[in-house]
Amino acid sequence: MLAEIRDIAIVVLAIESILIGLILIVLVWEVIRLLKFLRRELKPLIDEMHDTTRTVKGTTEFLSEEIVSPAIKVSSTLAAARGVLKVIKGKIPGDN
Repeated sequence: MLAEIRDIAIVVLAIESILIGLILIVLVWEVIRLLKFLRRELKPLIDEMHDTTRTVKGTTEFLSEEIVSPAIKVSSTLAAARGVLKVIKGKIPGDN
């Protein structure tokens, strides 16, 4: 009786081991497919993000050179002119 139970347990464990092995093979196959899918889908997204980053960098450089720098120069020139006018009128800058 005990030998029969042992034999049945061995058969059940062998079937279970085979099923676990098959499931592991399917799991590895699915992971490989997932990695290929991610590589295929993420590469274009990364390339687009890189292009967008270059565009944003170019835009900020253009704005800095063409708008911000001239605005700062005009503002500083106007501040200097105001200071000169105050001195000419007899008001010393810093006096209240």
